[in-house]
Amino acid sequence: MLRGPVDRPELDKIVGTTNAPMYVLWLREMGLTILMERINSHDRDKRPSWFGRYHLSSTDRQQLRKAFAELGVKL
Repeated sequence: MLRGPVDRPELDKIVGTTNAPMYVLWLREMGLTILMERINSHDRDKRPSWFGRYHLSSTDRQQLRKAFAELGVKL
């Protein structure tokens, strides 16, 4: 999310789980502002469905980038 919005299916791959929203909840509980928009889609049976696209707030993105830079972490 530091690089930009992340769709739920991609976040599942990054986290290595099928329950990425739980990790988003934990990050929110730690104080990060993570916004979610609903993206309309279809399931494998072609029925209407949706998934979340997660965004860090611009303030949190800037603060995290600064914190990582101070630690010498290259993003």
